[in-house]
Amino acid sequence: MGLTCKLSGHRWNGCKCLRCSQTRDEAHDWNGCTYRICVKISDENHLWDACQCQICGKNRNTGHDFMTGRRYPP
Repeated sequence: MGLTCKLSGHRWNGCKCLRCSQTRDEAHDWNGCTYRICVKISDENHLWDACQCQICGKNRNTGHDFMTGRRYPP
């Protein structure tokens, strides 16, 4: 924490302080499964394309079709 934040408090922009870049675990602005400012990833709100999230690239072990190669929605 910077001296300015110690003396006058943080200046938050969502979850990140504009002065010292410290983050907090609240006031996130989620873009699906990721947060726009601190790039935190949630296990909720993924945009699945078969077994891979189109937003963060996370893989899951469902949604496969090994016989035809087609992709199914979750």
